[in-house]
Amino acid sequence: MGAVFPGQLDRLSSWLRPEHFSRPAHKAIYAAMVQRHRVGGSSRIRRRWTTRAIRWIGRC
Repeated sequence: MGAVFPGQLDRLSSWLRPEHFSRPAHKAIYAAMVQRHRVGGSSRIRRRWTTRAIRWIGRC
């Protein structure tokens, strides 16, 4: 997960998918990063939405 830098997301998101991650939290965080990036938002990892993504995983 640490290798996914915001500046790299354009190149990575064309082939790297959330399901490629084995840890559910990493899947959720990466999916949120890609979604935010696609709508023009920042893809920086913020504690608030990282926490929300992990909580969401706990509900699945």
